[in-house]
Amino acid sequence: MSDAKQMEVSRVVHAPAARVFAVLADPRRHPTIDGSGMLQGTRSDSITAAGQEFAMRMHRDDLGDYQTVNTVTAFEPDVVVGWAPRLDTGFECELVGKLAGIRTGGHTYTFRLREAGDDTEVTETYDWSGVTDPKFEAFCPFVTRDQLAGTLERLAGAVEAAPGGDPDAVRALERAYEKMAGYIAGVDPDRLSAATPCTEWDVRALLNHLLAAAREFTLVNLGRSAGPNALELLSGTHDFVKGDPVGALAATAKENVDSWRRPGVLDGERTYSFGTFPAFAALMINLDEVVVHAWDLAKATGQDPGIDPEVAEILYSFHRASSLDDARAAGFFAPEIPVPDTAPVAERLLGLLGRQP
Repeated sequence: MSDAKQMEVSRVVHAPAARVFAVLADPRRHPTIDGSGMLQGTRSDSITAAGQEFAMRMHRDDLGDYQTVNTVTAFEPDVVVGWAPRLDTGFECELVGKLAGIRTGGHTYTFRLREAGDDTEVTETYDWSGVTDPKFEAFCPFVTRDQLAGTLERLAGAVEAAPGGDPDAVRALERAYEKMAGYIAGVDPDRLSAATPCTEWDVRALLNHLLAAAREFTLVNLGRSAGPNALELLSGTHDFVKGDPVGALAATAKENVDSWRRPGVLDGERTYSFGTFPAFAALMINLDEVVVHAWDLAKATGQDPGIDPEVAEILYSFHRASSLDDARAAGFFAPEIPVPDTAPVAERLLGLLGRQP
């Protein structure tokens, strides 16, 4: 469909409607599927009803940084979800001053889903026919048809897992384990007592912590309990290495990655000894554990502590879309270390997570 004030694109996604809808209804995942590059992040929870509002930090080169408030205009689980953005005038930015007195609402983004067998046809409509202020209409359309199509392409990439989960993130986890395995293979036995950037752990304790965390993620994904002493196991004092760090990681990594490929694994929430999180956030925490501690291990043992840029991009995009204040307060991450915006994404990720690149 196409008229003067509306654009529409469609794509068949090889995933059930429920999985597609779960991504669209979670504003925290919108930056990772956005084809325009404008969406920067949010602290808002999942959409649950029409009339709900969620904020989104934005950036456009010609407008700078700003924030929108999005009112949910359509919501039917697994069928349709849509929202109408407007400029958040309470957000301090230059754009608020420039658009003072201008009504910025009236355009909508709507996603309609039609399931057919194992696939789902997704139709995204951008409509600015409701814009009434001519000064604001001069900015419309805010996106191009190619950008709308890019969003559906990213959406497909985020849900077309086999048989369940986010393929990009799960493959990133697999690659992170491969890098960790290479580092472990390069560790001399006498370096297991070497200090690491995690000051409370030497190399052996760090590996024991990593293996304990992977074990807990796996068990919870399988619907099993990690046991009453799961939190204690994360301290790194239990010997999961058992004299064979290479073999211990290989077995644990395979079970962990396979558990994230189970059908429906990204639905709902997951409860661990250290908290309860949306399933996708739990996958990101799992990926964090492997990526950051692989970097720690490399630094501790004199190896090249490189982080795969594509893996770093997945984590950096996720963390930029949410606040880390609670995680820092709980001791999961150190205070942020400032890193230039022009630095490689791996360095920006490390700085965001409190590691000195």
